[in-house]
Amino acid sequence: MKVKKLLAILNILFLILAMLQIKSYAAEGDTFELQVNASASALNPGDDFTVNLVLDKINVTSGDQGIGAYQAKLIYDTNVLELVSVTSASGWEVSQNEGNIIANTSNGQVVKQRTNTAVISFKVKNDTTVGHTTISLENVTGSSGVTISGIGIKSIISIEQENNSDQNQTGGNNATGNTNTSGEDNTVGGDTSTGANKTNSTPTRNNTSIGSNINSSTTANKVLPKAGLTNFVVILIAILIIVSIIFLVKYKILKLK
Repeated sequence: MKVKKLLAILNILFLILAMLQIKSYAAEGDTFELQVNASASALNPGDDFTVNLVLDKINVTSGDQGIGAYQAKLIYDTNVLELVSVTSASGWEVSQNEGNIIANTSNGQVVKQRTNTAVISFKVKNDTTVGHTTISLENVTGSSGVTISGIGIKSIISIEQENNSDQNQTGGNNATGNTNTSGEDNTVGGDTSTGANKTNSTPTRNNTSIGSNINSSTTANKVLPKAGLTNFVVILIAILIIVSIIFLVKYKILKLK
């Protein structure tokens, strides 16, 4: 009788944990934005500048209900810009390989509010004559314990041939539509589809040599680190299954005797 009661309790616990695990799959509508916020909207050849990669508009009800890690592909014109360095923001660990960005929180917990995750330093090449250039993000995915599709928000930067301090803006200017041009404020509208960059009507230079001029080489996506308690739930379910099997076998052996 004791064995039967124990097996019944284990089965109930298993069902409860299985239900919790089912709820951890990404819910419909779960999404977030990863924004490219440039320190200036107008620059001259030879200028140095930075962009922040900012998590915002986190709408996640699955898993641990936030973002604890993400990956994205950084796209920019290598004929115009030179990537100097990628620095992790406070509380984050960020790595970059050929434009592939992978980031996770230092403590393994999720974030639920707007936060800066990384600072990327660029230099405008001295010989560039481009009027506008774009820094964008593609293939944005995040983790809340489960995989969440994200939206990349790009920045358009004007390259001027003569230094014009009136055009060099470092504060709250916002381009109409879905593109961040500088600062921390972002006006987002229009397309809300996930997993791709939002578009903007601002004219940009046509990039005709994607393979060589644009840093868009693809590599295999690495597995994002899981955030929160989801892994613990999976491990606990596995342990309960093993224990249940052991007790069931022992019970059958005792019954045969």
